[in-house]
Amino acid sequence: MGVRESRRIIGEYTLTEEYILTGAEFDDAVAYMTFGADLHTKSNKGQRCFQVQPYHIPMRALIPKDYKGIIVAGRCISGSREAMASYRATGNCAQMGEHAGYYIAEAIKKNTDVRDIQLHFALTEP
Repeated sequence: MGVRESRRIIGEYTLTEEYILTGAEFDDAVAYMTFGADLHTKSNKGQRCFQVQPYHIPMRALIPKDYKGIIVAGRCISGSREAMASYRATGNCAQMGEHAGYYIAEAIKKNTDVRDIQLHFALTEP
């Protein structure tokens, strides 16, 4: 049995429903999202489904606020419940994880914090 929702960090940036509905783009994007949201009710007796505009996940949403030396990827990134209902899909999480790895590798090579790294990925629709 899979758990659809779990804990999420409070990151340097928090994705919200507004951002996924308006197709937000970011200079520090690590993933390109197109998966619609399916938000189950808390009682699990219904769900709200809605389409999103293609949007980016910024690296800042993977970095826990006030912590150094850590990056998270997947459904635990910094986002509202509504935003997570879209970005939680496996392919989306894989994109985040792959690009987080590049950031970590560069930070290690340069002996610096990931916040000091600037990478740009050619993001296309998955």
